[in-house]
Amino acid sequence: MHKWIMKLAGIRQHPEKGDAREEVGTRETARQIQPWHPPVLIIAAALAWPAAASPVQAAPPGRADVPITVPNKPGAGVWALSVTAPTGQKNILMASMHVADRHLRQPDRRVIRQARVVVYEHPGFGDGTVPATPWRNALAPADIEALREHFTCKLPYRDDKLVDNVIRWHLAQPTPVAAEQLAADGCDSVGYESRDTIIQLAQQRYGITPKYLETDKEVVAQEKRVPWDTSGRGIHFALSNDAAILRADVVDALNDGDYAKVDRTVRNSLAATGMDYATFYNPMVRERNAAWMQTLPPLLDTGGAFVLVGAEHLPGRDGLIRLLRQRGYIVQPVQLPSGAGTTAEAYGPDPD
Repeated sequence: MHKWIMKLAGIRQHPEKGDAREEVGTRETARQIQPWHPPVLIIAAALAWPAAASPVQAAPPGRADVPITVPNKPGAGVWALSVTAPTGQKNILMASMHVADRHLRQPDRRVIRQARVVVYEHPGFGDGTVPATPWRNALAPADIEALREHFTCKLPYRDDKLVDNVIRWHLAQPTPVAAEQLAADGCDSVGYESRDTIIQLAQQRYGITPKYLETDKEVVAQEKRVPWDTSGRGIHFALSNDAAILRADVVDALNDGDYAKVDRTVRNSLAATGMDYATFYNPMVRERNAAWMQTLPPLLDTGGAFVLVGAEHLPGRDGLIRLLRQRGYIVQPVQLPSGAGTTAEAYGPDPD
């Protein structure tokens, strides 16, 4: 899912060494705007993930003979799930937040180097625009200017024509989810990449085959079943300080492996935008998870799959963790080595 009220989870290393965060004023000002993406059900008690890293060994996707060792120090690794199929084949399942955040730890891209396939939710954003977009009419000029700034600050040089075209595309979408994602992706993430980007670049670098759990057409059909807000409230919230505070809570929870906290935060975010949790969750998470259980198991049974999905798809009664366990898959938390999460690292050469 590439949209803000539809995805969540990822991990990014912040630039300072160690785990101490630089305190710049209050928490509210330290992390400006940058909400996240949609609901993320959480792995509550079902998965009691440790709050700090300890020595862990796990085989990379499809390679039981090559251990990944995580140093024994808090915050050293990135949380993921080891999935062993009934066939005995090994895989990795990882949650993504879909936008960059300098405080989230990101995986070292080399963790996918031995993967047979990298599995994503779907190929792109989907399709479909409409001549008149009701939700766009509710946006104030300041909202649109903020969206422009969120895109402009990420360009290597100013290009007003490109910015105009990109913003026009966002505002022409039938739902506000793409614009809400842009609202979430603020300028404090400049110099960092999202987990999706890091993994996709690595997948291309290592020549690994991409696979998808659904088509763009299928996810768009589900999106259209959600009664998206036309008042602009979602974007207003995404640009607010309240959203920044909630996002900070999500980042902390993900870095600690505390998915129960992530779920609580997501519910609070949806409530703040006026979205009913079940109204969103049923078409965008529960039903899609059920459909994915037709396409995902064959990929896992063969082994060597590195699967990247939004965190909201993992926990809960209808989450992938429970659904996979019911099918006989062994799903266990594991930590993988982290990288810097920077643009320079994502596009640069592998370390020696």
